Amino acid sequence: MIDKEFRERLERMFKDEPHKPQLFEDHAYDKSIMGMTNTGQFLYDYARMVKEFMEDENCSEDTAIEWIEYNTIPALDYNSDPYKPVIMYRMEYLEDLYE
Repeated sequence: MIDKEFRERLERMFKDEPHKPQLFEDHAYDKSIMGMTNTGQFLYDYARMVKEFMEDENCSEDTAIEWIEYNTIPALDYNSDPYKPVIMYRMEYLEDLYE
């Protein structure tokens, strides 16, 4: 999970905003946050998410990818909440994945 200090800092940053950007909850990918989009969503790096999950859960890359694909990404229902996080896929990671 995201540490308490980080969450408190976010609360202070966005306290006057009508909509608060969302963080992942099923597994905290806090080291994978790259920044924010111009529409107020946290931007996560997919390759970093895989690496972070592998380190946190002491598992293989395949297991990490499977978790993210079946548990994290399906939670991104932008119709119900347009402030859900956005995942960025770097081209070099996609090329490695699909070679």
